[in-house]
Amino acid sequence: MKKEEYCYRILKAYSLIVDFDGEPHRINVPSPIDADETLAQWRSRVLGPDATNVVFYQPTQSAPNLAYPHCNSAPVQTTLNECSNR
Repeated sequence: MKKEEYCYRILKAYSLIVDFDGEPHRINVPSPIDADETLAQWRSRVLGPDATNVVFYQPTQSAPNLAYPHCNSAPVQTTLNECSNR
């Protein structure tokens, strides 16, 4: 699977835009889990051990006259649940 397709599936499943160097180690994106999970744990589970230079983006606010939200880098030290609730 192409990395772009995998990243799109991550966006649909987690509402995160992700970019990384390397190839996805899976075909399907794993489902979200209920337990608290750090971004490092999520990165290992979803992107695999060979992903490097990982960058996370998340929408921070929507401009009323734009179709797409503004994006900023998500802090790496937060948990996935904290990141997705902002």
